[in-house]
Amino acid sequence: MKEIPILLYQNIGDYPEDMMEDGLLPRSFERQMRFLSANSYKVVSLSQAVDHFNGRTKLDANSLAITIDGGYRDAFCNVLPVYLRHTTSMLHSLSCPAA
Repeated sequence: MKEIPILLYQNIGDYPEDMMEDGLLPRSFERQMRFLSANSYKVVSLSQAVDHFNGRTKLDANSLAITIDGGYRDAFCNVLPVYLRHTTSMLHSLSCPAA
């Protein structure tokens, strides 16, 4: 099977309600990552997903990719710490900008 899920997130933070149409609270993101980890999902890079879609590699059935749209500070402050706690695919060289 060449299909794997790609989860798209944006605006993960404690923002005013009018900014949260497409957003998610950090605790909800944490809960979702905890579920994926507890259920043995394997987070892969978008490059790995593309190679899988094109038939160059074969990923496990429990693989999925995660994207964070926007590149805002919340991706570092709210997403990265949770992601690192709950996935085996880690980025070590990023830090949260000063508030």
